[in-house]
Amino acid sequence: AFAAYLADVAKHFSDEWGIRFQSMTAMNEPDTEYWHALSDKQEGCHFDMGESQSKMLLALRSTLDANGLGNVQVSGTDETSIDVQILSYGQLSQEAKDAVDRIDTHTYGGSRREALRTLAETEGKNLWMSEVDGGDTAGESAGEMGAGLWLAQRIITDMNELRPSAWVMWQAIDK
Repeated sequence: AFAAYLADVAKHFSDEWGIRFQSMTAMNEPDTEYWHALSDKQEGCHFDMGESQSKMLLALRSTLDANGLGNVQVSGTDETSIDVQILSYGQLSQEAKDAVDRIDTHTYGGSRREALRTLAETEGKNLWMSEVDGGDTAGESAGEMGAGLWLAQRIITDMNELRPSAWVMWQAIDK
């Protein structure tokens, strides 16, 4: 039902306003433990690794195709950590791996950037760093450089070691 909802929304945007989606993912940080029912935060959605994530990815591909949206890429699994992303992708069924056009990861945690890059290359998948923000990096005045230096270092590290084709800042300002 959730995959059908996502495909229906994409088709509606396309039919009504000419807005075309390049890619879609059905889950955000699915193996992160703090996304659960009645959470005071809503950003993520839990799917167990392996069968559960595989079913969701296949359902999304199927419903996109059924709605005439076969050109919309399926991305996944957008884990919060690079290392968890490697594990998550590895536990997908072969059919689900085949349905994934692009591997997306967040770089809030983990350190195996080169391993994830190699995995994406070996699997013939595009790779995006699809979310990160400054987290706890903050300053007290406009003259401080801590947050800017943190962000510059994160971009440099991700681009040099992960080498994604896209690097996406989640949000510049949170609070």
